[in-house]
Amino acid sequence: MSCSTPQPGQPPPQTIYVRTFYQSSTGADLLDTNTPNAFKRSDLKVISKMIVNGVTKEIIYEDNGIDIYWDNEVRRNYFGITIPTNYGKTPIETYVRLSANIVDTVTYTFNSKDRLYIPDQVFYNKKLVWNIANAPTNGLWPPISIVK
Repeated sequence: MSCSTPQPGQPPPQTIYVRTFYQSSTGADLLDTNTPNAFKRSDLKVISKMIVNGVTKEIIYEDNGIDIYWDNEVRRNYFGITIPTNYGKTPIETYVRLSANIVDTVTYTFNSKDRLYIPDQVFYNKKLVWNIANAPTNGLWPPISIVK
């Protein structure tokens, strides 16, 4: 997804997609099926909790399972965490289920004067992992790397 703001006459995006890499403390790719104790595609789920028209809702993304992709540049697997914008709703938090026993929480702030609907900061389990001020100029949202 592009880092640019919506063109005149186009509504802002409802979500953004952030490439997310998971690795062990020893550097093993936790999305590689050949890695011991890797996360299984069938267990992965992303759910966002938000307020829409005064009602708290949970939105499940990718009902048919999350796809895992290979990044040739980084040489790792990743999947995209879908993060809601605040266009027409109030995002509360996003849950990333990695396994039956591991559910992480993603929260965000919306304070940017340049990109009104896009989160300016993203926190993964309360740790700042993404800052829009550091967005590269190549048009891609910066990826997130998580060590488990």
